Amino acid sequence: GVLAIWNLETALPEHVLGAASGQIRSVEFSRDGAQLLSSDSEGQATLWDLMTGEPLRRFVAAAPLNDAVLDPDHGRVLLGTRSGVLEVWSAAGQRQRTVPAHTEWIMDLAIHAPSNQLATAAGDGKVALWSLDTLQQRWSAPAHEGRALSLDFSPDGRLLASAGEDGLVQLWGTAKGEARARLLHHHGAARSVRFSPDGRFLASGGDDGSVRLWDLSRLDETGERLLDSAQRATGLLSNGSRLELSQP
Repeated sequence: GVLAIWNLETALPEHVLGAASGQIRSVEFSRDGAQLLSSDSEGQATLWDLMTGEPLRRFVAAAPLNDAVLDPDHGRVLLGTRSGVLEVWSAAGQRQRTVPAHTEWIMDLAIHAPSNQLATAAGDGKVALWSLDTLQQRWSAPAHEGRALSLDFSPDGRLLASAGEDGLVQLWGTAKGEARARLLHHHGAARSVRFSPDGRFLASGGDDGSVRLWDLSRLDETGERLLDSAQRATGLLSNGSRLELSQP
């Protein structure tokens, strides 16, 4: 339950921000890097001042937490609870409302403020997308066998990536919730997904100890074109159920 802030240049801790009685479940920096929001398995989220290392505000949920995110455009903090309820708090520390988002645990939250989108991942494997301002659900999809564990929006907000206990990484179109790609190479749970800042790559990490880097620049190409490209690159030709080595 100990939260430490590290200096990447010196590889030394700058602050040890107290100790939670439960597990630290999530951390998120504010946009300006001056504050940090953490959440723990005992149901408390804490906003920290990174200059002093002292807590600025505490948000005590009605159930244990798996994630907490800052929503600065609306002056809010959103808490994802193990009751499946999304708790909405003002930045000043008052609970404003609760939203029954899922019937199982909320496992992860992701915000894309420019496109007014919030995504939630649930313990029953479902992924849902919401309007960030009104918290009205736009769509929900069964994404994973077992828990959906991690979410991330592409920089332009058009894609949502999800990772789950089934080892699957999925890409979703955010407009309608259509499945865009299934990435299958993790053995064991896929724990985390993150887009690169330019949106070209997606990184995923899993229980198999691997981090996979996916090139999304060819996402819209047909299977036939990808197969032809692979054949030209490797010299292997598909012949029904067999692969044959082409001769120069």
